[in-house]
Amino acid sequence: MLYYFIRRFLYMVFVLVLISVVAFIIVQLPPGDYLTTYIMQLAETGEVVDEAIIASLRKRYGLDLPMYQQYFMWIGKMFHGDFGRSFDWNREVSDLIAQRLPLTITISLFALEFPKYHLATNGALKHISP
Repeated sequence: MLYYFIRRFLYMVFVLVLISVVAFIIVQLPPGDYLTTYIMQLAETGEVVDEAIIASLRKRYGLDLPMYQQYFMWIGKMFHGDFGRSFDWNREVSDLIAQRLPLTITISLFALEFPKYHLATNGALKHISP
């Protein structure tokens, strides 16, 4: 039985690593990055962005590193609870998750409990017998 749990645990670790690699690659597939898009938006509004600021932002977000180093930096930060900053909301992602998690859990628990009541009521009304 212990062998079974160890094997299942190793499968779980393998699948989680595989999913994280695939998710990271999918995020990296589109050409450019958010910083390039942000700079283009600033240029459309007429603002001039200094090359030193662009270089410092690239270094800050690790965009100057090879993709495999970006992946390990991303995973390392996730293990420490740093999910990054949302560019759209201009807030920490962990704050956004914490804000939405209670309602998500409530809806999930309701979705789990609702079928039980429905089946019990339906069974009582139809007098199901063997």
